[in-house]
Amino acid sequence: MKASYQVMGLAALIGLSGHACLSMVTLTVVPLSVFPWLVLGLAAWLLYPCAINGDGIHYIPIYAAVCLVLGALLYSVILRVQHPELGSNFLPVLLCLAILIWLAVKLKWFSRQ
Repeated sequence: MKASYQVMGLAALIGLSGHACLSMVTLTVVPLSVFPWLVLGLAAWLLYPCAINGDGIHYIPIYAAVCLVLGALLYSVILRVQHPELGSNFLPVLLCLAILIWLAVKLKWFSRQ
């Protein structure tokens, strides 16, 4: 189970840094920096062997994809908090909360053992 949390964390980091790289290129309010590109490359480099080996767990790609979307949405929320002129923050916050609750239920974070 520890490996699956590592994969999900790396997927969320890739989503976060990928959205940061895209925002740097497309939005003028986000300053240019090399660090999101470095984080994106290193996280993808670390995730690649996990994706190739598979470790026999068939449900990790679903949760990793959800964590990737969660990371991208979280960066959108952070960016819109810093720059309110980019638009409303209501829908991304609701989607982040819904995804977090879904992950918590599916991974049994609330189970009493």
